[in-house]
Amino acid sequence: MLLLDYLATGETPICLAAAAALIPPKSSGRPTSNRTIERFIREGYGPPSTEKIFLEGAKVGGSLVTSREAMQRFIQKCTLADQRRHQTAGSGELMEPAGSSAVA
Repeated sequence: MLLLDYLATGETPICLAAAAALIPPKSSGRPTSNRTIERFIREGYGPPSTEKIFLEGAKVGGSLVTSREAMQRFIQKCTLADQRRHQTAGSGELMEPAGSSAVA
């Protein structure tokens, strides 16, 4: 588990349900479950053949928490990793995160 030190960073902890609500519903209309967020914290994201990407989390009073900022970092890392995998398969260029500029 990648530790979220929200006391040092000043980030506001949120419960897993609030974190799950930040992810849009699947195409079937089903919302993201708390268990999915817990799995991202404990087991990471990514196919077995790649290095896993973990959502930062902390255990507070027996409950797991994360932060909006940690969710943003996690989503960006997952998006870039997926783009790299697809690019390796020959399907295009990497997208730049919003607000960043490409360096030539």
